[in-house]
Amino acid sequence: MLKALLFDLDGTLTNTDPIHFATWKDVMKTYGWELDREFYDKHFSGRLNTAIVANLLPQLSVAEGEQLSWQKEAEFRRRARGELQPLPGLMDLLQWVNSQPLQQAVVTNAPVENAEFMLQVLQLDQQFETVVI
Repeated sequence: MLKALLFDLDGTLTNTDPIHFATWKDVMKTYGWELDREFYDKHFSGRLNTAIVANLLPQLSVAEGEQLSWQKEAEFRRRARGELQPLPGLMDLLQWVNSQPLQQAVVTNAPVENAEFMLQVLQLDQQFETVVI
C-alpha cells in the first residue's frame, strides 16, 4: 500500500529551468562564454554548480568557484521571485494528496536556500513537513 509521495522540486512542482538557463547564460558571458540551449542542456542541466564550475572554469580556485556558485544562486532567486508558478495541475494533485492518508516530502539537489525560497514563493512551505536535500 502506498504510504508516501516524494515530489522533486525543480521540474515537478515548478519549472525553474528557463530561469536557471538565463542566469547561467549571463554569468558565463562574463567569462567569455556564449551559451546556447543545446550546450546548456548537455553541460549544466541537472548538474551541481561545483561540477559545472570545475569543468568549464578550471582556472577558478575552489573558493572562487564557491563564490561564483553563491552569486549565481542569489541571482537566480532574485529573478525567480516574480516568475515562479506551480506547474499546471499541481494544486489539484496536492488537494487530492491532502485528502489521502499519505505522507509527503520534497526531494531536491537544489541548494537549501533555493529550496526554502521556492517553496515559500510557491506558498508550499507549509505543505511539506520534510525537505530532503
